[in-house]
Amino acid sequence: MPRIFVDSGVVILAARGESPSREAALRLLEDPSAHFLTSPFIYLEIVPQAAFHRRDVELDFYQVYFRYAESCEDTAQIVQHAVRTSTRCGIAPMDALHVAAANLMQANLLITAEKPGKSIYRADNVQVRYYLEMS
Repeated sequence: MPRIFVDSGVVILAARGESPSREAALRLLEDPSAHFLTSPFIYLEIVPQAAFHRRDVELDFYQVYFRYAESCEDTAQIVQHAVRTSTRCGIAPMDALHVAAANLMQANLLITAEKPGKSIYRADNVQVRYYLEMS
């Protein structure tokens, strides 16, 4: 069973994106053979804003996702690892946190909504793929 870390952009697209982006993200998240991974930083990026704007259907979607995804809760270790990764690879700060969590959780793959060419693709400790390449 592949261990897949999904960034916040993919989860957001699955919850409220426009077709066909939403459909591609949903197909990915509905893969019964995948074991999904997350972190408190993914949660922070998406849940508080949905709650603030009272997007209840979206919040329900996120709650289901986070209930089933395995989370790396050691934020201090994620931050330490992210600083090293960002320094070594030049990855943007929030993306470095995601790469670090994925690496610490031994993800086979990190799937992102960031378009190819962004700094996250310079990660050297986890394979990064664009979510539309997964369809």
